[in-house]
Amino acid sequence: MAAEAIAFSVLSLILGATGVFFGAGHWRERKRLARQALSWDYCFLVAEELCRKIGKWDPDLVIGIGRSGGIWGGWMAGNLGSKPLAVVDDNYRSDDVSFPAGSLVLNAMKTTYPSARKVLVIEGASSRGTTIRRFRAEFREELSRWEVRFAVLFAANTSDAEIAFVGKEGPEHWPDEMPWHVQKGWIRAMKRGDS
Repeated sequence: MAAEAIAFSVLSLILGATGVFFGAGHWRERKRLARQALSWDYCFLVAEELCRKIGKWDPDLVIGIGRSGGIWGGWMAGNLGSKPLAVVDDNYRSDDVSFPAGSLVLNAMKTTYPSARKVLVIEGASSRGTTIRRFRAEFREELSRWEVRFAVLFAANTSDAEIAFVGKEGPEHWPDEMPWHVQKGWIRAMKRGDS
């Protein structure tokens, strides 16, 4: 009886270790596939679908937030019929985001395009919603004359920002970097969860 109990314990230990091993392998494989799924090709597929959604609304001009907003704002403005484009820089310091010259950029767009009514504001991804919430709050007065809608290619389920157009919720395993984060010099606000 004691030998059977020992054998059963050893067998349980082996099966448990095997389960942990295969479970960890499965988790690594899912994480690898999630990274692979966020290729440039995949991002463009998401952007094309997002563009179709936004096109039904037909904004008058596009404003990108930060570098990813510059990339996707330019792409979106061109594919929506060569809409006017501006980019408002964002600057992250610790847990705070600022928008250098943002008021000047927004007021210049108002002056340059006085008949514009519908304005799309876009960034690449939103992990917590901080950037969009702060942008909306800081530029409440500048945005008040326009019908403003926000868009992102990717929104994590942890983002609490009000976003009208989302290309894709997720990915399930939120990456440390997006495909447009090529060089080490790109400050990874997403890694800190500030986006």
